[in-house]
Amino acid sequence: MTQMLGVLLERCARELRDAAEDNAHMEGVVQGLLAQQDHSFAATGMLKLQGMDLLTQRIADLARFLEQISPAVQDIAVEIGPAQSVLHLRDLGERLAGRQADARSEAGWLDEF
Repeated sequence: MTQMLGVLLERCARELRDAAEDNAHMEGVVQGLLAQQDHSFAATGMLKLQGMDLLTQRIADLARFLEQISPAVQDIAVEIGPAQSVLHLRDLGERLAGRQADARSEAGWLDEF
């Protein structure tokens, strides 16, 4: 299947933006769980949350980067079949190919465990 590279990069950016939002949400969930723990465990866990926050920022920055470069490559066609075949998540591949709705319209969060 052939896709225009700019469109494909925009879809990748959207996936990364969604992943950054998901990670930020999970960071909040973990922070809430850590707040319920004893002080020594919570302090160590809070330090680990800084790594999770950095991951959120890296993912969001990659999304912004792809959004900025995608207009420059709008007219380039690429065959995405081989790249799609290495993905483990079929629904991700379908969204990147433009054959499935945005993940945000399909999923929600449940904060209760």
